[in-house]
Amino acid sequence: MNTLFLDLIFIVSFQLCVFVPCIIWQLYMTKFKNVRYGRMHYVMTYIFIFYLSMALEVTGIPTIYELIRSGIVIDSGTINLVPFSTDTYTISYILNIIMFMPLGFLLPMIWRRCRFHQVLLIGMLSSLAIEIMQLFNWRVSDIDDLLMNTLGAVIGFFLFRLVDMIIHGIYSIFAHNKNSIVKSGSHRHALATAKSKTPNVSEAIAYIILSYLGVFFLYNVTGISALVERFE
Repeated sequence: MNTLFLDLIFIVSFQLCVFVPCIIWQLYMTKFKNVRYGRMHYVMTYIFIFYLSMALEVTGIPTIYELIRSGIVIDSGTINLVPFSTDTYTISYILNIIMFMPLGFLLPMIWRRCRFHQVLLIGMLSSLAIEIMQLFNWRVSDIDDLLMNTLGAVIGFFLFRLVDMIIHGIYSIFAHNKNSIVKSGSHRHALATAKSKTPNVSEAIAYIILSYLGVFFLYNVTGISALVERFE
């Protein structure tokens, strides 16, 4: 079978392992909890979920099938708890920062109530979860990765605030008119109403947890390979 096609099968399978649990959760919240948002919100959440899937694929977290097949073996030599103990990881630092910048950017963009401390905490805990899980598949768990990932989320947050401020500044210039003062009270009321309907950041946390669990419990490289071989 063509290698490119085989790689595509693995990529699509991985994406499904992330998306399916999140979509099932969305359907559950819509049907049984009556939680409904606008179409654009769901489009943005799918972008967020896609980002999560790409980040998890790059970091290579283990799956339950790998643990069953190979057992749980933790090598202390793959653990680094001393920050900045080497100066040879400059490129790695930059890549780890870049990888988590979209997280810090997307969180306040999609979930407008998301504040700095929440982005900081979500970024740190998401990275910590990855580092802990990498203990079980012979990858390096490094405190530097945790720090750089968290820094990336923080940078992404402030980058969003900067972009948001610029866009609102431009909009306010073009939107300013003689009736702005008269209508200011109604605008404030509309904004307050819109804010009350803004999705909570707990939705983002649910997507992150479901993405991790989806990969851990559903993604089976060996099973997919065996299935592909049967159709060759």
